Amino acid sequence: MKRNLLAVSFLMVLAVVLTACEGVSPMNEQPDVLLKEDPSYASDVQPIFDKYCLSCHGPVRAMRGLRLDGYEYVIAGSRMGAVVIPYSSTASLLAAGLEAGAMPPKGEKPSANRVKNIFHWIEQGAYDN
Repeated sequence: MKRNLLAVSFLMVLAVVLTACEGVSPMNEQPDVLLKEDPSYASDVQPIFDKYCLSCHGPVRAMRGLRLDGYEYVIAGSRMGAVVIPYSSTASLLAAGLEAGAMPPKGEKPSANRVKNIFHWIEQGAYDN
């Protein structure tokens, strides 16, 4: 009898917790960020860099020589070489860091759709559009 009461209590608490979490999406997915097949650098990619990357890779602080505050800097890469290989997100170090969840190392991570938009931008040729 006590086991049944304990099981029922557990299920009720679980139901309350799940109901409270309803609508919370994984990976900080914001409903206003759309997945785009053909993202624009200016309107879809640079705003991601502005929000998540510039504290470490901006004009004031460019860790490992990498700046992400303008297209010309993104394409120039870092002291280690290119970080974006147009048409190949699998060969791009920038994409690898995002995919592994290593970047940014602290704070809020970009949503899954934002990361996918960067991947699509690279796969489409990483144009300054």
